[in-house]
Amino acid sequence: MKLTSLKLNPFSSAGLDWYVQFGKAFEAGDAESVGAFLHHDVVLEVNDFLPFYGKQTACMALERYWATTGAMEYEPLNIYGDDFRFSAEVLAHRAQNGSDKPVTIPYAAFYEREHGGLLKSLRVFMDLSPIYGASL
Repeated sequence: MKLTSLKLNPFSSAGLDWYVQFGKAFEAGDAESVGAFLHHDVVLEVNDFLPFYGKQTACMALERYWATTGAMEYEPLNIYGDDFRFSAEVLAHRAQNGSDKPVTIPYAAFYEREHGGLLKSLRVFMDLSPIYGASL
């Protein structure tokens, strides 16, 4: 995870550590590792698609996403909020994979964690057409 462009507001080092560890698990495309960060009642929303409810369903959706996107490196630019409710502006860099062209996709994500530290809600807004084409 590239952190060289990241700007923070009053976000604690523990909050940043949680974010970095979650990001590394996400970059690795490991549903079991990502699942360790999720509350059993998590809600995952991506753009205007129907939400995914529950840890198992969210992990299944993420596995399908990783299977079609290939490896990505995430570069957070800004994080706003506190350790439990925050938003992040991020660049997702897709590595060149075979005949695929490298691409960078900006996105915004909104996180809500419960006080035990598990993720209760994640809403992501990004243009997926560079990966999936205009058919979305």
